[in-house]
Amino acid sequence: MTHPQRLCASVLATMFVAAAGLKRVAQEAAAPVEADKTKARIEGTVVSGDSKTPLNNATLRLRPADLDRYSPPNPDAAAYTASSDAEGHFVFQDTDPGSYLLFGDAAGHVRQFYGASPSGNGWTVLRVEAGQTVKDLTLRLPPQGGISGRALDADDRGPVRDAEATAWKVAYSGGARSLIPTGFADVNAQGEFLIRNLPAGRYLVGVRAATRFLRAGATQEKRGEPPKGVYLTTYYPEDAESSTALPVKVQAGQVTPGVDIRLRKSLMYAVRGTAKASDLANAGPVRLALMPATADLTRVFSHPTAQVRAGGTFEFDQVSAGDYFLQPERLFRGDDSVAGFAEVSVRDRDVERIEIHLTKAPDLAGRIRLESGSSDTPADTQPPAFVQGAGPKAASPPSKSTAEPPKAAVVPPPPGHVEPSGHEAAAPAAVAPPAGHAVAIQTAPQTAGPVSLAGITVGLHAAEGVSVNSPRAVSRADGTFDIRKTPLGRYRVDVARLPEGVFLKSIAYNGQEVTHTVLDLTSGAAGALEVVLSPDGGTIAGVVRDANRRALPGTWVSVWRSGQAAEMYAEPPRATPADQTGTFRFAGLEPGEYRIAAWEDIEPSLSSHRPFCVQFDGSAEKVQLDAKANRSVELQPVASDVVAAAAGKIP
Repeated sequence: MTHPQRLCASVLATMFVAAAGLKRVAQEAAAPVEADKTKARIEGTVVSGDSKTPLNNATLRLRPADLDRYSPPNPDAAAYTASSDAEGHFVFQDTDPGSYLLFGDAAGHVRQFYGASPSGNGWTVLRVEAGQTVKDLTLRLPPQGGISGRALDADDRGPVRDAEATAWKVAYSGGARSLIPTGFADVNAQGEFLIRNLPAGRYLVGVRAATRFLRAGATQEKRGEPPKGVYLTTYYPEDAESSTALPVKVQAGQVTPGVDIRLRKSLMYAVRGTAKASDLANAGPVRLALMPATADLTRVFSHPTAQVRAGGTFEFDQVSAGDYFLQPERLFRGDDSVAGFAEVSVRDRDVERIEIHLTKAPDLAGRIRLESGSSDTPADTQPPAFVQGAGPKAASPPSKSTAEPPKAAVVPPPPGHVEPSGHEAAAPAAVAPPAGHAVAIQTAPQTAGPVSLAGITVGLHAAEGVSVNSPRAVSRADGTFDIRKTPLGRYRVDVARLPEGVFLKSIAYNGQEVTHTVLDLTSGAAGALEVVLSPDGGTIAGVVRDANRRALPGTWVSVWRSGQAAEMYAEPPRATPADQTGTFRFAGLEPGEYRIAAWEDIEPSLSSHRPFCVQFDGSAEKVQLDAKANRSVELQPVASDVVAAAAGKIP
């Protein structure tokens, strides 16, 4: 074979091999890629508000759902992040099975959670399993709203400069009303402000001036100045207390104008006294704080402080009228190894000769145990089966629970089995019980094991005022725990993260019952906590639907004990949002009679606020729960206007 022939053959052979390779590559590309069956996939579309306009380059985040907290999640804790394309489409590939919250951000829009109500309240938990695809989600990000106005002197109506305006949302924690800062703005030289990036809703708007204090009393007189007073934090229109302020309504994408706040003034007074210390040989300089005795977060972060001098004396010289707790400073560069407590009331003059005894912050020891005579296994670990009705239901009376054996029943699908479309989810098929009833049945025997006493959280929350850096501890495997460096004060004890099917039976301090009363640690006396649990908790589960039988994902559901007073220390309601199929579940409930209700549109923290829930004792669904029993209900939510009216009755 000649050289040209050999060259031609080589070229042809190379072309043949290349063609074969390309064919193989094409075949491999055309072959379907088998999905990882251990992972899940979540996809959907992000749009602007109630329109169908897609949002390009929006940032979407998934984070594990933590239903022990009712505040929106921290974006830094996001497990997965994705971006939307020009059509607003987004995909989370290779997602681990579990429960998630989905939320998004986009330019000119407010962060929103999937399943939030039209007013921005709440969220829907997305539950996904291995190999599952959840698609056709629609996440609606509302356009930014805002509030504009002026800060004015209440006397001469002149502009107040060097101040900050804040928009606050009303929330509820530990049975008390509180304020959550949502937006901020500086007040300019003309006294004007504009708070941006607000979702639709109702806000309290306050202005805090940075004007230097002008005291009434000895220091003021030495300066030869008349007592002019100082600007207090004032809420629209001119209220020094947030409880009497008027709310400001913001609509999506709009700025609410004309919110003029007339700042009120107060004289400032001195608080003087002596700190007597014991057992503080190695302690450094001590700084004291006057913490407001009211649940007003705005005053907590601007509380007065004073250094204890070498001789043990101290002086606060810029204190407005009000009730306070005198304690060692812990919030800002404080020493948490020192404890002390005294109550101070400031009215219309300086306060003298206050005494506070300082000591080493005590460690509070405790133990968690199961009640005597109980079994060592937890209650059922699977959702109960429930029967679902068919056909339209009346809007007012929810279905009734019953313990009668059902004629036909279905077990609800695994969480996330039904693929939701937009904000709705198709209802799983079911055999209908008698009209207007949801039948409670017992599940098949469940696998149970010993109750673990490890990892249970025991915390102390201020019974009065606002909890700051609340002391807490996590139990060991033997149930023991130690709350280190406990500040002196009055507390309520919270026990959280209980094992499945377990409920809190009692809490005692030095043998005295404190389950629903105040734990008084103001004396600093040593003592021990004993927490008793029972593994005989029952379960209430079900589904939330509208009058047309459509499931309502993200709807908040509350369950509470009937027959208890609405005082702060009674057992608080438990609350949870329905998942993307509209189903919900409460496990580890103490046997007894309960009320349960769903809410059409509610601020999440309100759903666990007892003074709100007990207003519905007469109309909510009644459920009698026995030890380790499973009950099932089907609920229709209370209308939003009824929710708003009940919320307006809370002081």
